[in-house]
Amino acid sequence: MPKYQKVIISILALATLWSLVKPYSYGNWILEMLPVLLAVPTLIIFNKRHKLSVVTFTSVCIFLLLGIIEAHYSVARVPFGFTLGDWFSTSRNMFDRLMHFLFGALLFYPLYELTKDFIVGRKFFHYFIPSTILLALSAIYEIAEWGSHTITTAGVSKLFLGTQGDRWDSQKDMAMATLGIVLALLL
Repeated sequence: MPKYQKVIISILALATLWSLVKPYSYGNWILEMLPVLLAVPTLIIFNKRHKLSVVTFTSVCIFLLLGIIEAHYSVARVPFGFTLGDWFSTSRNMFDRLMHFLFGALLFYPLYELTKDFIVGRKFFHYFIPSTILLALSAIYEIAEWGSHTITTAGVSKLFLGTQGDRWDSQKDMAMATLGIVLALLL
C-alpha cells in the first residue's frame, strides 16, 4: 500500500477513535459506524487486488470520514449541518442531505472505474451500472434506517433515522443521492 493510502487509513483510524470519545449516543454510533467498519477492510482488500486510483481511494475515504463524523454527533447534530441549514434558510440540520448527495457524487467514480475494468467496450454500461448500484444502495439504506426501529430503542432509532420531522425524508435523501450521481455524470 502506498504511503499516501497508509496516511489516509491512519486518519480514518484516528477519526474513529475520536468518534468513540463521548459520542452523542453509543447505540447510534454503532449503527452509523457499521457501514464504515465494513467498508474500510473491504477497501483495503480490494485495493490490494485492483490497485485503486488516487481519486477512487480518496473519494471513498472522504465519504467514510464524513460518516465517522456523523456517527459521533448523530446525523441531526453535526455542527456543519446547522451552518448548511442557515445557508439554505432552514432550521433543519442539512448534514443528512449533504451525505446523501455525496454518496452519489463521491462514490460514482469509484464504481465507474471498477466497471470499466470489468466490462470492456460497453461504454453505456460504464455509466449505467454505477448509477444503478448507487440508486439501489440508497434505497436499501433507507429501508435499513426504517428497519432500525425493530432492533434498537425508540431513541436510538429516532437518532439514526434523522428525519427531523420530515415525513418525506427517505424520498428526499434518495433524490439527493440521484442529484449527486447526475453531477458526477456531468463531470
